[in-house]
Amino acid sequence: MPMQKKQIRNRILYLDFLRILATAAVMILHTASKVWYASDIGSFNWNASNVWDSIVRWCVPVFAMISGTLFLNPDNEIRIKNLYTRNICRVLTAFIFWSFLYAFNPFSDKIFALDKLLSGHYHLWFLFMIIGFYITVPLLREITRTERTTKYFLVASFVLNISANTFFHILLPCFPSINASPFISALSKDYNNANIGAISETYIEGKNQFLQVVPDLPPASEKRQI
Repeated sequence: MPMQKKQIRNRILYLDFLRILATAAVMILHTASKVWYASDIGSFNWNASNVWDSIVRWCVPVFAMISGTLFLNPDNEIRIKNLYTRNICRVLTAFIFWSFLYAFNPFSDKIFALDKLLSGHYHLWFLFMIIGFYITVPLLREITRTERTTKYFLVASFVLNISANTFFHILLPCFPSINASPFISALSKDYNNANIGAISETYIEGKNQFLQVVPDLPPASEKRQI
């Protein structure tokens, strides 16, 4: 009983509550997206699922902000060795396990099984994002050590993201011959799949916002930093 009370005291309850809400929102998002894809454009089901899909789009950014709150909290000691041997290894294990199930389940296309095993099912992109965050945690902790460098990084990332999106999605389509280049096409795809600046901003904003909710946030053990 005393051990249970100690575990409850060590938890950050408002972050647990956010996890529960975000988890429910993810389930709504995937359910709504299935209906959206299967419905005729303009139909009642299409409009209804579009509304629900839009309402819960905050779920993944909230998960990212929770990670930023825990990993970028200066009161928490983060060891690079543990990031790779514990956090990244755990995510890789989950990715390999679920990719194997998706690639070789009885209903999958065996021709593309190897590709699915390596690239993962489409919704496993979140795991790649988390691994990227873990890798950049030491750098982001240095950036967020002072308010000045934090603001500089956020402003620079915002400007670069706006510029990149303008280039890839507005300017490039005006030049079909350039846009058709395999190199430009691959570059555009990689930018969309790994928008490090925007993702990093989300983690840092989580630290800035959630740590203000409870200023005396207790140090969190690395076992709970997910």
